[in-house]
Amino acid sequence: MNNMYKIAILFVCIFSWSVKAQQVPFYNQFLINPVVYNPASAGMSGDVNAYVTRGQRYVGFGSGAVNNTLSLEGPFFIKNSGFGLFVEQQSFGVMNQLSAKLTYSYTVQLGEDHKLGFGVSGGYLDNRLNLSSVNVMHTDDPFLFGMRDFKATYDFNLGVLYRWKGLKVGFSVPQLIGNKVKFTKKENARGYYTLARHFMGSVGYDFQFESVPKIKLTPYALVRYVPRAPFQYDIGAQFEYENIGWFSATYKSDYSVQFNIGFHIPKNIHVGYSYELVIGSLKNNFKGVNHEFLIGYTFKTKKDKLEYQEVQERIKEVTVEKVVPDPKVVKENEDLRKENEEKDKEIQRLKDELAKKYQDTKPDEGIKVERSGFEGNKFYHFMEEDKSDSPKGYYVVIGAFSEEIHVQNNIKNYKSSFPQIRRIYNTKNNLSYVIIFYSTNKEAAQKELQRYKTETGREVRIVDYQ
Repeated sequence: MNNMYKIAILFVCIFSWSVKAQQVPFYNQFLINPVVYNPASAGMSGDVNAYVTRGQRYVGFGSGAVNNTLSLEGPFFIKNSGFGLFVEQQSFGVMNQLSAKLTYSYTVQLGEDHKLGFGVSGGYLDNRLNLSSVNVMHTDDPFLFGMRDFKATYDFNLGVLYRWKGLKVGFSVPQLIGNKVKFTKKENARGYYTLARHFMGSVGYDFQFESVPKIKLTPYALVRYVPRAPFQYDIGAQFEYENIGWFSATYKSDYSVQFNIGFHIPKNIHVGYSYELVIGSLKNNFKGVNHEFLIGYTFKTKKDKLEYQEVQERIKEVTVEKVVPDPKVVKENEDLRKENEEKDKEIQRLKDELAKKYQDTKPDEGIKVERSGFEGNKFYHFMEEDKSDSPKGYYVVIGAFSEEIHVQNNIKNYKSSFPQIRRIYNTKNNLSYVIIFYSTNKEAAQKELQRYKTETGREVRIVDYQ
């Protein structure tokens, strides 16, 4: 058997060694950037996220294996949709791969807290053999005849993601088509490999504690399966401190233990490092360590901007439509006067609706949203979601809403910064009040009010509920 054939076997072994015939590379920090495994997570956070990752494995074993990725994902202009761009470059032995995929996701609201997302990604896959690095002893070997160093193909991934409060359950199928990559035109030749169809499942739950509200604990599990290959699973837990960073530890079955650490510098920039020590059956052949580096940036998006502008435009339209008759005509035409009164009522109704929906935003062009400081119970009767009476004390209120979507958006946007955030009902006006803090101590409420104004630049009020 000549060197060319040996090298060809070697690169196939390197490609599948760590995962026992699994071809999709490990991503150690997929909790931070879940789109690397599941296209259904694109746009899940509501912000635009960009990440660059570099993974280095089997350092010191030949040329090792290197995986570089660039991902960009966020909400799409179509409602409940997400988009994504994923570029990946891999090198292992004499093999090099370059792929570029586009991702689209869509989320269905199943209930107040239940969401089901679907995602698909597809694109181009470039496969190359670095034949110039191979020393061939027998140039007349039949294996060399008709061999090409380049083969392009396509690839598709499919994903599903279910979310309920802090629970996330995902399922994805990378390399969905399972097509064959042939480096030779000959039939029955050995110069090819098949993109094996993978089946991956994940589950995780975000725990937050009232005693330490800034800390989030996420235990998780990830399973990987390829037909005719051993089953592989990861079990781990991640601690995240609000706006500071994260730390996690993971066990990969019959392979390694891994430790991740990362920081938000500041909170929109993310830097992470993963250290992986091989401890499974592979340690008899490889005693090195693996590394993964991550850097990312989050572009914050504005919520409800389009709907706010639509209501503003409607106010302008109604104002333009208002009839301004001659004073003499008013006296003679009572119907025209009534029409003007109806237009005035419509304008006022729209302004009131805008004020109720967007008390947590800065009003535009003279539309004033009245906010009061400390008031008595004349205008309030608070109830919890379980219909029990809310306790007396000081409530820091960021808005009162008549529509559920605005309640959920505000809770989602500020949950990480204000863990106490929740909804209470005011039976006096049938509105849902979103509060970020409750206390029987007036000074504590004022302190939390000031922190909200400093971080968001938005108005907020305190209700003295006695």
